[in-house]
Parts: sequence; structure tokens; C-alpha cells
Amino acid sequence: MATLRDFELVLLTDFPQWPLPIIQRELVSAIQEFCEDTWILSSDVHHIFTLEDINTENFNSVTIALPEGLRDSYSPFAINGFKVNNQSVDLVYAQNVNNCDVNDSTRKYFNFNSDNTLFIFPFVSPGSIWIKLIYKPLRSSMEFDDKIYEHYLDAITANVRYRMYDMVGKPWYNAVAASIEIKKYRAETSKAKKRMTVDYQKKSKAIKWREFGG
Repeated sequence: MATLRDFELVLLTDFPQWPLPIIQRELVSAIQEFCEDTWILSSDVHHIFTLEDINTENFNSVTIALPEGLRDSYSPFAINGFKVNNQSVDLVYAQNVNNCDVNDSTRKYFNFNSDNTLFIFPFVSPGSIWIKLIYKPLRSSMEFDDKIYEHYLDAITANVRYRMYDMVGKPWYNAVAASIEIKKYRAETSKAKKRMTVDYQKKSKAIKWREFGG
């Protein structure tokens, strides 16, 4: 796993005058923003549930947790694939609709419970769920997926430099440099998204994102 210190050293080599606590804060924010903008971190979640697992007091919902190995450092952010009993079913973020039709068998709704869980409803019988779950680091994270450092370091550092240069009133404020760095970040983010859409193999891949909010 790449550490926050790995990213810090890259920036401090060029900007030793920048305060470390501010760099650390902006680094985590930049990594979170990059994950939100690109959806590069994902996990296939397979969940089998029984009739007893259906919460009749909460819209006949089933609760799904982030995989155990990710719970301490990441939180669910969005969904990029969903099946019930191996069949694709329309999935809608519950807070984006005024009235969830729990009698509509053609779709399911989901909502965000906490940093580690979400619930999907309605269900009336046992079955299985598959989700392509998108996640991002928590603000308290000190370690990050290696591919963020190995493949997207330029995007992260450009974002941090933009954030630093854009701090009006600070000695290092530089509007021109901020403009240059945000353009670099957007270009790198665009490249990352393109890589995602062809699934790293130059194959077209349709993306159907389901985000918490928005």
C-alpha cells in the first residue's frame, strides 16, 4: 500500500517551504476528489441473503457492508453494476425520488447507511445480490491503493498544487500557477476516465453509474 508519506515526499522535494500539515490535508482531499471524479476504486460484492435478513421495518431492505478488508480505510461512494439472482435490475438512489414505488418489481432502490453499509429494497424472498461497488478513501486514511500512486501520481500532485496555489492570502498564492495546475489535473483525470471506459484493454465498456446523491 502507498502511504501518505510517499505522496508528501514528492511535493516536499519541489516545495519544501509549504507547511506539511496543510499538504497532508490537501493530499487526502485531492485523492478523494480524484476517486470521486474517476471511480477507479471498485470491488465486486456478492451477497446471499435469507428471508430472515430482510428488514421488514425498513422498507423490506437488505443491508450490505463494504468488504471487511476495506472497512477501516474506505467508504462506499457509488454503484457501477447491480444484479439480483443473476438478473440485471434497475437500481435507483432512493433520495433522488419523491416516492419509492415498493410494488414495482422492475427496480430496486438503495440508500446509504454509514461509511461501511448501504441498504437495498424492497425484497420479499431470499436470493442473491451482485454489486460493483465504487469506494473512496476516508479522510482519516493514511494508506492508499498502490495504483493511485503508481499510475495517477501526476493527477494527485497537480490537484494539490492547484489547491495550494489557489489559497488567497497565503504567501504561496499564485493565480496563474493555480490555473495551470487545474488544467493539468483535468487532463490527467480525462486520461484516467478514458482508461476506465475501455477497461484497460482497448475494449468498449458501457458504464452505468449509480452515485450516492447528485
